[in-house]
Amino acid sequence: MSDQNQNNENFRQIEDIIDARKLLGQYNVHKQSTGVNFRYIYSSPTGTASKSVPVDDTTVTNDLDVNTNLKQTDSEITVVRVRYCDDINIKSRRNKWDMHDIAIPGDGSHLGESPSLVNLATLVGHNVPCEGEEYLVPLSSWDPYLKAEDLRSDLKCCSERTLTFDCTTNSHIKPENDTSVSLENGTSEQEILVLPKRSWAGRISKFILYALTIQLRRVYITQLTEMDQFYKDYHSKNMHSNGTTAYETFIAILPSYFITMITVMLESVLCTYITGGWKWQFIIEYTILISPVLVSITVLSKYLESIILTLFIIAVHFVLLIYNIRPSKFIVSQKDVCNTSFLTNSRSTINILSVMAILAVDFNIFPRYFAKTDTFGYSLMDVGVGLFMYSNGIVAHETKGQKNSLIKSITSSIPLFILGIARCIFVKQTDYVVPVSEYGVHWNFFITLGITKIVCSLILTIIKTKYIVVAATSLIVLHEMLLQLVLQKFALANSKRDNFIVANKEGIVSICGYVSIYLFSVYFGYCLHARSRAGNKISTVFLFITHSLLALVTSLTLKNYFGVSRKLANSAYCLWILFIGIFMTGLYYLAQILLESLYKGKLQGLHSPLIFQAVNYNGLIFFLVGNLLTGLINITFETLTLSHWVSLIMLLSYMFINCLIVMLLYHTKYKFKF
Repeated sequence: MSDQNQNNENFRQIEDIIDARKLLGQYNVHKQSTGVNFRYIYSSPTGTASKSVPVDDTTVTNDLDVNTNLKQTDSEITVVRVRYCDDINIKSRRNKWDMHDIAIPGDGSHLGESPSLVNLATLVGHNVPCEGEEYLVPLSSWDPYLKAEDLRSDLKCCSERTLTFDCTTNSHIKPENDTSVSLENGTSEQEILVLPKRSWAGRISKFILYALTIQLRRVYITQLTEMDQFYKDYHSKNMHSNGTTAYETFIAILPSYFITMITVMLESVLCTYITGGWKWQFIIEYTILISPVLVSITVLSKYLESIILTLFIIAVHFVLLIYNIRPSKFIVSQKDVCNTSFLTNSRSTINILSVMAILAVDFNIFPRYFAKTDTFGYSLMDVGVGLFMYSNGIVAHETKGQKNSLIKSITSSIPLFILGIARCIFVKQTDYVVPVSEYGVHWNFFITLGITKIVCSLILTIIKTKYIVVAATSLIVLHEMLLQLVLQKFALANSKRDNFIVANKEGIVSICGYVSIYLFSVYFGYCLHARSRAGNKISTVFLFITHSLLALVTSLTLKNYFGVSRKLANSAYCLWILFIGIFMTGLYYLAQILLESLYKGKLQGLHSPLIFQAVNYNGLIFFLVGNLLTGLINITFETLTLSHWVSLIMLLSYMFINCLIVMLLYHTKYKFKF
């Protein structure tokens, strides 16, 4: 101990006391307090540790998990004392989760339930000529991704009692029977600190190595569980955002319209002059239709305005190119011109964008401002569920003056409830990350769709379709009044979910809004069908313009008073959805009548993309398969940690499989009815 007193200037707070006690053979050292200099967290979320940040007991926090607890321990920890050097990579990190917010053990404190892997009480000093604090690194692995070969290497290292650690100089642990100590004297190149030969040290070392081998499986599983939970927390917090502007949301949808029109024109030429099977047609459509839309909302989302301008120029060139084709009396008959449907194109666009977004949001290449909003705001994903209601309402039986019995609606909704219950069970059994604030604990989209379908059928059974706009308006006004009086406060309150209604308050409160969207869509579809049957195209265009403008102006006005909220499905949100749906359907209608008039006698009909026809044929199956694949991918991969190229390849593969499944069902004419 006298030698240590002579070098008192080398002591640094509490860990030097631990060093001295260990040199005296006092191995069971219980540390009463935590050395401030030797508890560090990594400040950089990516790459290797680039800077060390000293913290005290009250400031060791994790920006993603504020409940992290550091616990004291009396276990003996083998450590290597290393000085911080800017140019030294202490540990190679495989990805940004490794060692992100884990306090390095060695000073008597570390994360709760984390293992002390070795117990040799051997310290190695370094005389590295660089500025910075010292800190302690465990001799054995503290890597959350510990592998068996890493462990064997550590055990071999410990059994030989020799370690080499590079930090511009080399340091070595001498064998236990070598009791010579070489201290820093200004001339030596290495500082070597050797543990005195003590029988108890050998016994303790053997015991710890034995215990380590026995407990390897438990420790490894515990570490994976902790890291898995850490990722789930991070993933959950990235599923929501503060949203973006109405303009950015709208222009994110527009590229799909221009890409669809280009595909329609190109396919019409191919079907007229080139023969080919449905397989080649599927591959071409996936390449020129699905892939560009996916890229536009992910890696190229920052350039949406440029993309729209480029696509517009390409579309104009296609129009001029086909316009110059000489008419031929052998090409087309009048009845074949209308092989394309603006309703098919608009509804399929909604479905495809929705299915793309439900998985894309789990990757970093999808902008966070397109993710679902926490409470209020505009975003691309927020319009998905609302537009799905619109696309179903606009083609409902009631739009053609037919009545759908309530019993039939209930019967057809049973599969939706089964899917909703199955999804709830799947989420609970697999611990799948689903933000509770989206629909609630047990609620989900399928349950919302099933209840909406039944309620709307009940209302449409009582009220005639031509008067349904009165019921829809009354319902949305009543819904907004209840929100302002009590429901909004109830739905947004951070209260304990101790019963079914409170546990699923978001899903229950939003039902009235989605019912309103569906009823408005039925009414608009009824008006549209009546105008189309009369053959008055100008009147139909006027219908699109007036209804879309009315919905937009009303939505923006209500937004100033009540905000726009998908979670509440309030009046401003409902009218925003109706504007997007009616406006996009109107654009497809304008494109159809323009192309029909220009290309009559030149093309063998204007053909809707085959993928669109397949998606429209089995729309709910397309959405269901997308949900299943999304769950499978998220369970298998930590998607937010993947590179941009890997993410894009996975998304393209996901859409290819999804489109291929509905294409095969469409080719065999197998339709699932709900």
